Amino acid sequence: AEIDRRFAALSAQRVNFEATWQQIADHIKGQRDFTSQRTPGQIRTRLVYDSTAMFSWSILASALQNFLINPETEWFDLVTEDPRLMEQDEVALWIFDAVRVLRALIERPEAGLVGQSQEFISDLVGFNTAALFVEDVPGLPVRFSHRPLGEMYIAENEAGAIDTVIRKFELTNRAAVLQFGREKLPQISGKLATQPEERSTYLHLVHPTSDPLCEGKRTVNRPWRSVFTSSLERAIVAERGLDENPWMIARWSTEAGEVYGR
Repeated sequence: AEIDRRFAALSAQRVNFEATWQQIADHIKGQRDFTSQRTPGQIRTRLVYDSTAMFSWSILASALQNFLINPETEWFDLVTEDPRLMEQDEVALWIFDAVRVLRALIERPEAGLVGQSQEFISDLVGFNTAALFVEDVPGLPVRFSHRPLGEMYIAENEAGAIDTVIRKFELTNRAAVLQFGREKLPQISGKLATQPEERSTYLHLVHPTSDPLCEGKRTVNRPWRSVFTSSLERAIVAERGLDENPWMIARWSTEAGEVYGR
């Protein structure tokens, strides 16, 4: 119930932005729904009368992708905090090897960085706010996944940094049982045999455990808390602690007093 109240508060702050995003989606991109609800496969470009902005959007997003995250180039590097350490051969060799290992890790196809970053940058260019989720599951390679802006609800801390993210999304009954297990979803498990593709809504909240709202009821002993709730089950279906914030939230620019980008 507390997570639902927090989601309602963040949702109310986003209403005006949703109307703007929908105009951008309808008249420029021909993709995404914020205030409209269209069925899959429906034509979405009826209100696009001129393609100039659409092509400009694509050109800028592609340019940023090539400049920032291009696997054909040495697109990132590491250095020590103290630049004098880089003058030591042993340190420089270790850093060189660390960069090589990291590149192999995050550029492997299973990580999905290249493809997901294209969608991430496209949202940043057109809607000016974008979200990338970095998933680190023990025993599996790190995975990057872009999440559509329509699913994202965010809040800032006292320093103006995004420290709270709620994602609202849907899963089929079959996918939900695969992700959370039967024992956490008794009602949904009961529908699995007859309605495997029926969809229901979930919330995923990530926030620091130092949050004042956690005082007196901390459930994880890590700097960050990740918790999933099911609207149908009216229950928490997964919860764990994290060492780092798994969300990368980018904003093109922000007006004073506003959380979402412009």
